[in-house]
Amino acid sequence: MDKKLLHEKQVAEAIKRLDILVKQGLMQEVKDTFVKDGTPYYSYAGGILYWLTENNNCDNLVKVKKEFEKKHNAIVYKAILNNTEIGDMLSLLYVSSHTEEWQRDRAELKEGYP
Repeated sequence: MDKKLLHEKQVAEAIKRLDILVKQGLMQEVKDTFVKDGTPYYSYAGGILYWLTENNNCDNLVKVKKEFEKKHNAIVYKAILNNTEIGDMLSLLYVSSHTEEWQRDRAELKEGYP
């Protein structure tokens, strides 16, 4: 599959996954913003939402996201930043390039296992 077609399919899959999360209580704006311009949100401190963009004082998080996407040929559609005993932990919700895994990934997301 060519890279552009794969990217388009990954974006469509990310939107399906955001639909699942919206049904589970995620704000509709998170999905709408991703659909509009591909900007994912990250949540912090129990659910406060921020745009995951360079002009939002989170350059280090954006760098991690971009490096991950490039290295793994993936699309990040949501992130979760948690403060742990050993430091900050960033969890990336993403669509991989392995299309054969997407159905299982959606099923797990519906069960609450992102």
